[in-house]
Amino acid sequence: MAVTVGEDSHFCIWNCKAELLFKQRIQFGAVIWNFEYDKYTHTLYTVGSTGNLLAYNVEDVFRMKSEIFSTTMIVPDLEPTEYVAKAKFLKSNMLVGITNRNRLMYALLQYKEENYIHECGPWHIIDMHKKYKCTVFEIQDNYIAICGYKRLTLIKYCQNNEFNILFDADILDGVIRSFHFLNNSSFLISDESGKCLLLEGENIVIQIAVPLPHCKEPWTTTALRIKIKQLKDYLLVSNRMGNTILFKIDYGTAEATCVNTIRHLHGSLGATMFYLKEVQNDYIYIQSAGHDGSLRILSIRIESDTIVSHQRTFVPVAWVEKLAVIENSEFLLGFNDNHFVIWSHDYDISVQIPCGGGHRSWHYDITSEDSRKFVQLLFIKNKVVRLHKHKLCNILSKSIKMLRNQWHTRSCNILNIIEPRHIEVPFSIVVSAGDDNTVKISKLMSGGRLEQCAELHSHISNVRALTTIQMQQDAVLIFTGGGRAQLCIALLDLKDFRVHELTSYTLNKNEQSDDEKTQTYRPNPETRIMSCDVVKVNTNNPGKKVEYFVFLCCSDGYLRKLYVNESFKIISEAAFYCGCCLLHLRAFANSYILVAGTNGKVRMFNLSLVELPIELPHHASGVNALDIYYEPNTYMLHILTGGDDQSVSYTSLEIQNENTFQIKNKFCIENAHSAQVTAVQLTFDNEGLSAYTSGLDQVVNKIHLRIPATELVCYTPISDIKGLRIDHFKRCFIYGCGIQIFKLK
Repeated sequence: MAVTVGEDSHFCIWNCKAELLFKQRIQFGAVIWNFEYDKYTHTLYTVGSTGNLLAYNVEDVFRMKSEIFSTTMIVPDLEPTEYVAKAKFLKSNMLVGITNRNRLMYALLQYKEENYIHECGPWHIIDMHKKYKCTVFEIQDNYIAICGYKRLTLIKYCQNNEFNILFDADILDGVIRSFHFLNNSSFLISDESGKCLLLEGENIVIQIAVPLPHCKEPWTTTALRIKIKQLKDYLLVSNRMGNTILFKIDYGTAEATCVNTIRHLHGSLGATMFYLKEVQNDYIYIQSAGHDGSLRILSIRIESDTIVSHQRTFVPVAWVEKLAVIENSEFLLGFNDNHFVIWSHDYDISVQIPCGGGHRSWHYDITSEDSRKFVQLLFIKNKVVRLHKHKLCNILSKSIKMLRNQWHTRSCNILNIIEPRHIEVPFSIVVSAGDDNTVKISKLMSGGRLEQCAELHSHISNVRALTTIQMQQDAVLIFTGGGRAQLCIALLDLKDFRVHELTSYTLNKNEQSDDEKTQTYRPNPETRIMSCDVVKVNTNNPGKKVEYFVFLCCSDGYLRKLYVNESFKIISEAAFYCGCCLLHLRAFANSYILVAGTNGKVRMFNLSLVELPIELPHHASGVNALDIYYEPNTYMLHILTGGDDQSVSYTSLEIQNENTFQIKNKFCIENAHSAQVTAVQLTFDNEGLSAYTSGLDQVVNKIHLRIPATELVCYTPISDIKGLRIDHFKRCFIYGCGIQIFKLK
């Protein structure tokens, strides 16, 4: 046999006849650079372009294919021209279906291990009082719901193949389009006219009208019932208009009151799934999914009866239908084009079965056999019932193991470290962003291992700018910027690592004060935010809420200032044209802004974007890295930069006022590196203020600022280095294509 890997993040196993036996995505989309196989443990080890090391157990692949995968075509003995139109699992060994002639039937399944196929017994008719055209067919546990024109039939499976009809009558005015099991005694039903009822009890003893908004297709797509003991009773509903509606149920008056709405949460077709994550004293957290390939975290504030969307995460499942918990791990079931897939964040795509797509009648069942887990997929294609059984070997045997950090799938551009300040958060938090358009939040564990806690997918292009501000001991604001002129603001709760996406803003126009040079500028959608920093406003005024000035340096040459109020709304935008692509920006002393760009010069502005009379030519070309340290007692500012010219430049100056600057020390170490210098940081050690630098030559140097002199620290395996960070514990983080963490002496 042969194994191949490629840039598509997949590995393939071939037999001696060059026939493909197995194909699996393993590096979460990153390029695979190399691999090794251990024949004694049947483990394939792969390394990716981002530094991730994964192990994959392929022992099951070498077995007979029929042991892990089987396909059965079920041909029932029906009348001529009759076929099963809808089918589902009632139990792992029992199928229930409705034919095109509106007959409800069931059949028993038996799995033959000797030849790895299913055998289906004869189909038996389940007696219904009245046959009618079925528009909705749903099953949960032992309950069967059948809906048609005005009518609902609710059937319960008892035992010994006995079925009892619990309810069978007209209940709505039109064709019923949706039915949802909220639990085994609570149901939601709606018809084509938008009439919706909340039904209680097996025998439908209580009916509560739920007012849905009027639209072309007003019925519901999914629903969730949330009861809080002696407090609140909520009903969360999504409809075909794309609205997510929160209702409050009052049993005393038998009314459902709409209290809040989120529009187009998952596009115009609505959500397909609500999953209750957690109920706290003040908030209820819910996960939702739809046809847009994303997951959303929603929260209901119990005190105010409001619902908001906190966080969006993109997943490689275009059409998410269900969330299943298997072995304490969450797995998404859905469809990618014409394939049924099972995906999880830890194990990626574990099952992929061609079935023709999710628009057809389909159902699934998870079974256990001798401590092994199988997924059974039932679907109808070309009027034939097909049953696939697939071993979940990639999940339950833990065949995928993350041996190193789960890092960005493309280059990491920026990284910040949040030091522990709260007794419930005793570890450092790493916030990073990169060319994969994601912002990752990770805990730094013992041994320098990173454990991912949350992920942000707010950006539509790569992320270049990142800054964090501690709001409280357990809450941090995250400001990020990148391509397509997009700025995002999010709030991170450090105790439970929940992220609330506050703002996504696109730069739109250039506003300048009257005394500045007039510029004619039209917004360019390709404008990229290269760096950002934030200054708090009203911090010394307890009577006013804290607001923010967000400063951005952009690739179109503009230094921008955004005024953000306490509700994180952008109030105003101002800009100053600097004449070159700006690369780096730092704010200090709550009074000054330092910027550097491709012309190699460092310039200074006040908070009103008025340029101050000082310009430092640090490099012959672009400034790739910038760090500063300000001493408020002595008014000394230390500036360190690295450039395209392979040099490191340092300047210390005393700021007496906005118009008076005195340079105390300045030097340039030429050829400090043998390639572009892309990472610098100032830090304190036994000799006082010193610096560490790195670049594309993958060398880490220490700069003694007093002498000045360069000392080699180490070589790093990280390629395309974008920066470095040193925390209070003298741990050095070098990032780019991957990340390396080590302790400095």
